Amino acid sequence: MNITLQNGSVLPGDMVISAVLRTDLSPVPASLEVTLRGSEEIDKQAVEGNFLIAGSYNYEFQIIKVEKSNDVAGAQGKDVYPPLSITALYRPCHKISFRRSSAVIKEGATLGEVYGACGASVRIESDFSIKKFSCFIGGVPSYHIAVSLQEEGGAVFLDKGSVRFLRLEDLFKQKSSITISEDAAQEIASGFLERHEIPFFYSLDEQGKFVFGNKSKVRAAQYQPRTDSRLLRNLSKAIVTRKIARLDFSPSINAGSIITVGKNDYVVITAAHAFISGTDGEGVDTYSKFWLGTLEG
Repeated sequence: MNITLQNGSVLPGDMVISAVLRTDLSPVPASLEVTLRGSEEIDKQAVEGNFLIAGSYNYEFQIIKVEKSNDVAGAQGKDVYPPLSITALYRPCHKISFRRSSAVIKEGATLGEVYGACGASVRIESDFSIKKFSCFIGGVPSYHIAVSLQEEGGAVFLDKGSVRFLRLEDLFKQKSSITISEDAAQEIASGFLERHEIPFFYSLDEQGKFVFGNKSKVRAAQYQPRTDSRLLRNLSKAIVTRKIARLDFSPSINAGSIITVGKNDYVVITAAHAFISGTDGEGVDTYSKFWLGTLEG
């Protein structure tokens, strides 16, 4: 996995101890976790506020955390440079992860406009309008954007260098990226937890009559004020993790992609592409791990 510092220097492979590029169905759709051997240049460049470049589409990742190890990784004369563990977020969206010093209140704005008002710099493919959006002082925009996405019954993900929105049903209409056998994936069964964690919602209309979402299954009931039946149904829709698969390094398959397991299609909720250099005496290892889900509700 090629990693470039902010000054344009491409890190040699022996300077990268490990790296994990992760994509998710979340408002901040990608992150990077790397452990680097220390050096004078890396210590100057790998600091909070700078960015790294990685991935097939040269994604920029804003560094939000740097942790120095107590182990000595290298030395130049009397100078000792311990390894650095770095956490970074997809740079065009990273500002929506910080608490707000001022409120953002929008009505009838597109998702892209909401992202922009919260500090992000992305264009949303297949954009939609949000009826009402509010994130008050001290709030975290990414949480409130996630609520708006839930109300609309959709998700955002990285798609070949751009951020794309799709409704949850439409995710499963995409062409499968790969087919694997049932034995290649670990199965997860959590019906008990689903019934406890995914409620059905109800509200009252202007005449004071009850309006219900999807109550076909026995679940907890939760009141949602001033909400129509479409939004109430969307609030109970969720992609539930069903399988976990570890495959050969497959950086072209990311969150939002479809993987067929046996004869059934699953959407990738999270994709983690890992590179372990083997420079610490362990063997080189590259792989991709996928958390796969089905639509419920």
